[in-house]
Amino acid sequence: MASLFGLFRRKGKEKAKAKAKALSRDPIAAFDALLEQLDRQGSEVRKSAAALLASRGELQRSQERYARQREEIGQRIQTAGERGDGKAEKVLKQDMDQVEAKARQTEEALEKVAADAELVLELARSLGEQSAALRDERNSARARLDAESLLTGALTERAARIEQVLAVDAARDELERAHALAEIVREDALEDAALPPGTPDRVR
Repeated sequence: MASLFGLFRRKGKEKAKAKAKALSRDPIAAFDALLEQLDRQGSEVRKSAAALLASRGELQRSQERYARQREEIGQRIQTAGERGDGKAEKVLKQDMDQVEAKARQTEEALEKVAADAELVLELARSLGEQSAALRDERNSARARLDAESLLTGALTERAARIEQVLAVDAARDELERAHALAEIVREDALEDAALPPGTPDRVR
């Protein structure tokens, strides 16, 4: 089992090293990695915000229901008092206490959920702004990198053409030298052909 855990740890380290190596080769990959992280965080935050907003809506509906119940029980308490029904009035007041306790709990929960929802929504807005700004920076960096790559390629091609031109010039010089040498040899051959037969080599 220990060897299995060690294998997993080694694989995890290898993946991390491979990712770091990839980022070092491509600077744009660093932007893409952070953008991916921000998008993932933004998605999770939006889900949390949606859940909190749904909870807030449910609590608000409960709050409205308790308000109606208080109004209804209040009217029944008034009717029982007018009739002199003390027993019913006592029971109704107990019901009112329970409803009011639930209403207070709901109010406290609603305040907490509303505060949490506001924080989460603010975080979602912040993540969205960061993601948008980073995406613009990433696109600008990509454009600059592409332009620099094109310039480097053009300069490399220019340097290669210069080397080719120099090579052609050297070939021309070599051809000129070969032509001049051929002319000298040809002239010598013509002079030798013009001498009478039997001319000593010293004269030649």
